[in-house]
Amino acid sequence: MTLICTKRQNYELCHTGAYGNRVRQWDSIEDWAASGYDEPVAMRVALEQGGGPKSFHVPPCDVETIVELWSDRGIRREQIRLSEMADGRRVLQGQYANDFTGEFFHTFETGPMPEALAKSHVYSFGLRSKLLLRAHMTPSSYADLEVLLDRYPDHVFEISVWASCLGDTPGRNAIVWEVRRY
Repeated sequence: MTLICTKRQNYELCHTGAYGNRVRQWDSIEDWAASGYDEPVAMRVALEQGGGPKSFHVPPCDVETIVELWSDRGIRREQIRLSEMADGRRVLQGQYANDFTGEFFHTFETGPMPEALAKSHVYSFGLRSKLLLRAHMTPSSYADLEVLLDRYPDHVFEISVWASCLGDTPGRNAIVWEVRRY
């Protein structure tokens, strides 16, 4: 059994695609600029202990402004990571506790997960949680999730599911953002 015990370990696994389908990501502002991607992005700071500032729906023309604002807070340019915004109609998102309860703390709110979960949430448990996820995920997305659930028992999963497919793996409409046991 693999244990994910730190935010840094989770970031590394997520960024390298260990959780399956993911949004496009760039390790640096220069990599993002060179890619020619011209849609709004999410910006995060890769700090060893986790946390740090983040901005969502940043238009390309505002990326450098955010970099300057964060530099005033001691954030170095090389600490900033960018990713495409996973826009579209989210039908489900939340946290699934992969333990004996199968607890799923979820919301149907839209927007980035921290803000959506702050607006409203509902709990489901056990088989109901699995059926809820299965009903909203494509068969491929749900099969991917089952592999992760086997690989990471007693962890919490942050999951978003969309009405249509997205990301870098065909046929998937879900993204596992985080797997943690911390």
